Amino acid sequence: MKYIHLILATLLFLPMSVLADLPQTAEANKVIIVLDASGSMWGQINAEPKIGIAKSVVRDLVKDWDPSIELGLTAYGHRKKGDCSDIEALVPVSHIKPGVIESKLNAINPKGKTPLSQAVMQAAEELKYTEQKATVILVSDGIETCDYDPCEVARKLEASGIDFTTHVVGFDIKEKEAKAQLTCLAENTGGRFLAANDAASLKSSLDEAVQEVARANEKNVHLYAVHHEGGEPLENVSWLVFKAEDQGKKAVSAVAYGRGPTPDYTLEPGLYVAEVKSLGGKATASKEFEVPAEGETTQEVVLPLEGIVKLVAVNRAGEEPLEQVAWHVNTISEDNTKGANVAYGKGAQPEYKLLPGKYLAEVRSLGGKATATQEIEVRPGKKDTIEVVLTQEGIIKLVAVNEPGGKPLNEVHWKVNTLDTEMAKGTNVTYGKGAQPEYKLLPGKYMAVVSSRGGKASAEQEIEVIGGKKTTTEVLIAAEGLLELVAVHQAGGKPLTDVLWEIHSIVAEDSIEKPELVTYGKGAEPSYKLLGGTYLAKVRSRRGMAKVEQEVEVKPLKKNRIEVIFPQEGEIQLSAVTSEGQNPERIYWEVYTLVEADSMEKPEQLKSGGGKTPKYRMLPGKYMARATYDRKKYEKEFEVRPGKITKEELTLSQEG
Repeated sequence: MKYIHLILATLLFLPMSVLADLPQTAEANKVIIVLDASGSMWGQINAEPKIGIAKSVVRDLVKDWDPSIELGLTAYGHRKKGDCSDIEALVPVSHIKPGVIESKLNAINPKGKTPLSQAVMQAAEELKYTEQKATVILVSDGIETCDYDPCEVARKLEASGIDFTTHVVGFDIKEKEAKAQLTCLAENTGGRFLAANDAASLKSSLDEAVQEVARANEKNVHLYAVHHEGGEPLENVSWLVFKAEDQGKKAVSAVAYGRGPTPDYTLEPGLYVAEVKSLGGKATASKEFEVPAEGETTQEVVLPLEGIVKLVAVNRAGEEPLEQVAWHVNTISEDNTKGANVAYGKGAQPEYKLLPGKYLAEVRSLGGKATATQEIEVRPGKKDTIEVVLTQEGIIKLVAVNEPGGKPLNEVHWKVNTLDTEMAKGTNVTYGKGAQPEYKLLPGKYMAVVSSRGGKASAEQEIEVIGGKKTTTEVLIAAEGLLELVAVHQAGGKPLTDVLWEIHSIVAEDSIEKPELVTYGKGAEPSYKLLGGTYLAKVRSRRGMAKVEQEVEVKPLKKNRIEVIFPQEGEIQLSAVTSEGQNPERIYWEVYTLVEADSMEKPEQLKSGGGKTPKYRMLPGKYMARATYDRKKYEKEFEVRPGKITKEELTLSQEG
């Protein structure tokens, strides 16, 4: 079995040598987190992978990291299988970068072996343990899997180091041999062995190990928060310390932070601002203080006393709390309206720690439409339970059918609107699609609107939602049929692809109504879902002149495949040549119908354009081509044959 190891290496630099009559300043602490990413990290504790626990613990650890301690990240066993040299420094030791470290943690994917001893040695070398004090914190769930003896390695590091110490946290240790080996590693370097069995104990053991390192340094700033002067220090608080600038302003970046009742820091002499915040609450306070050139300072910061409010949503006073609800708590503005949001959440009976005062509690039904707002009051040092009455909703189940009791239709869209009144038009309250959707709504009457997906059928029906009840309502919608169209040159022929389609309604000749475009499309064998009835199908060539109209009938609940016989076009390719045998390019072309010389009709222009050799798709027949070149016009009669390409050349003589 492979094993999980998390190494947290800390180097405490010795004070720099300076003149005897000047105060000495300790260099910044430096910490390296070395994370075991071997294959055993996929083992589970309480159904959670060890790699997930380790990442979460380290992620939480760096969030509250003291910025005066430099931090780095190293991992091993994450790139190759069976390679004892797979150790990589992911983040160089530097000032705290939680975002960078979290990004590197997230990318780790366990797969290799566990070079435990070599990782400890590499961490010691990186921290220059032979030149300065160094402390390593190792978290392991088992034994070395490469060719090193951790006990012997510990003895050598202790002998050659200036002041080398290893604290060991045994994570989920079950084997006696593993515990004995890790205890030896700690004791041979003057360190402590700490046990951890889950995420919580791993976090507390790591915190204790870090505190062991911190105790080695003298702290000159001691902070604590109270609710009143001389009160007991508060535990559930977090801290930020900033440099103080001119006119009482603070610097942008914090120089120290942490959590707990009595945080201690090592700060240079000068003015600072301490900010404390209630964990899980909203109370904050700040205090400017001075760090003396010599000695220590202890600062008391008074934090406002909060209260706790427990919110309960019910349909009637004293009933069972509702679970499927969401909450928002907002301040109340000066004009008695809703102000800024201060808390939110969901579920039954949430609790919020807030500053004393009045607020607006808003609750809404999850997946429904019921909402309620109530003014609440938070009292300092008190916990109050407040009920908020929410209108009881009902559930409406909608079923679209073509006939009463028929099969539910799946290919439909739904809208539920409020009813139109004389004063206002109905508005949409919910929507969806599919067979038999269910909607949680406030009691009352609504208009259900159903429409065919991809079709033209639609229907409206008034429905009623009853509070606390589930009601099923059928909505009748007209049955449609499927119209499948095919354009062919002859019955049973190959479908044509290069055509455009339009489907129009049909009205009586003496009707004042006009036909409406019902739908349209293009290509071979389009299909349309339409209401039963007779329609006018129009099809035309996409690039040519052919077009056909045909009445078609759609029978409900049937596939209606209809062939439309479409004339076969031909293609004419025109070109021109001068008497000198040249093919000019700057020619303007026109194509006209051909009429008798004595006819009263005028030729109709069918095509026009420029180019050297234009092509036109046209119906079979005879036409007149006209070429305009050098301000002279030239004409020639030509014939288009069905399914053929005809090439015609005009001679551009000087006479025109």
